[in-house]
Parts: sequence; structure tokens; C-alpha cells
Amino acid sequence: MISITNANKTFVKPGSRKVEASSVEVLKNVNLEIKENEFITIVGPSGCGKTTLLRAVAGLTKLDSGEIKAAGDLVTGPSPDRAMVFQSFALMPWANVMRNVAFGLEIRGVGKDERETIARELILAVGLKGFENSLPGELSGGMKQRVGLARALAVNPKILLMDEPFGGLDEQTKRLMQEELLRLWESQKKTVIFVTHSLDEAILLADRCVLMAARPGHITEVLDIPLGRPRTRDAERTSTYIDLKEKIWDHLRTAQIQENAAKGA
Repeated sequence: MISITNANKTFVKPGSRKVEASSVEVLKNVNLEIKENEFITIVGPSGCGKTTLLRAVAGLTKLDSGEIKAAGDLVTGPSPDRAMVFQSFALMPWANVMRNVAFGLEIRGVGKDERETIARELILAVGLKGFENSLPGELSGGMKQRVGLARALAVNPKILLMDEPFGGLDEQTKRLMQEELLRLWESQKKTVIFVTHSLDEAILLADRCVLMAARPGHITEVLDIPLGRPRTRDAERTSTYIDLKEKIWDHLRTAQIQENAAKGA
């Protein structure tokens, strides 16, 4: 479904008359194959290129070399088949919940009655019935993220790209959103790439977990998550879950130590 081949990206920081321009190699020779309807999580230390890789799959960031294909087609820019959900919600503050959820359909030319029908179904699905006319400023963080998720699903993308969408939420709300996402994914079966810093989230949600290291960003290992579906919190008490969490933590700890050593060199 998604094929990432020898992906490379370097960002150049412009200099001034006194300071020379500098470059940061963000991704180096990243290769990954993702199957249709697979749920992939990506973890790694800050600055390892997780978000850059996600944006490249979305078509929002252009690679320096290498290629990304989605359903066999070369990714050259954004597509209706790929939708992103951001940690920052990115909602229109002047528009109510209904308008925010239906916005993607509106810009695609879908008629008002049809887009509002779709929006109402998704507002119900994410547990926001009764808040159709509320503005984002009247919603909690968890409710805003539900709106963002509903908006992404409204355009019925084949691929859902999620950049730490629950990172800013309190623990209780985060857990509720994780369960909601699993429920929606199991009913709609999208291909999902989910960037996270949370070890528990990386294991609980995924079919496979991609481990990345920094300086420059590259994949060190891809772990299978052999836990059953539908997945519940009971999985967290299994030896498999505990062993996976320890392995991912060892990876992150080692990557951070190596990065700190490189910075001090």
C-alpha cells in the first residue's frame, strides 16, 4: 500500500553575513513497506525525523532523493487519499463543529446536504452529538481532537497520517481517544501511520512498531506486535506487552545516549 524507498532529506538553515549556512540531515536511506489496512506506529527520540517522514508521505514535504509510493502511485504532493491529524488540532476557530468536520468535503465540492449528513454521522461516531453548533473555543482538548479526527475521516481517505495527535491530552482523555481510534479503525480499516513518543501507545495501537534513531534519522528495527485484535487494555498485562515495552525503551534510551554523546563531541 505504501512503499518508502531510500528516502533522504536535509534541511538547510540560511546564514547571515557573519554566520555561514548550515545543514541538518534529517532522514537518511529510510526504507519501509506498509501493507493495506495496517496500523503502523513510529517511535524515536526527538529530532529523529518522524514528523518529516510523515509529512513526506502526506506529500507536504519533498524528499531530496528517494521516493514514496501510495497504492502504486508516486507521491508528488497532497492527495484526497491521504489525510493528516495534527497534535495542534488545526481547527478553524470561527467555525462550529459541523463546519469544521465538513470542511474537507466542502472544498471538494460536495453538496451541503450530503456533507452535513456525513459530518453528522462522524460527529456521532466520535461522541460529540449535541456539540454540532459549538465553536472550538468552547471545547476541551479531547473534544477538539475528536473534531480533528472526524474531519480527517469525513473525506474517507485510504491512508490516515497522525502526528502525535494525543500528545497534549491528559492521561484519562488520551486513553479514551486511543480506544476510540481503535474502535473506528477496526470498523473502517484504514491504513494508519501514527507518530508517538508514548511507549504504551506505540504498542497498544499497532500491528508493527517502527523504531527510528537520530543523527541522521533512520530506521533501526521494525517490531511485530503479536497481540490479538480487537485489542483491549488487558493486553497491557501480558508478558508479550511488557517485553515489547522494555525493548522499545532500551532502543530509545540507547538512541538518546548516542545523540547526547554526539552533541558533546
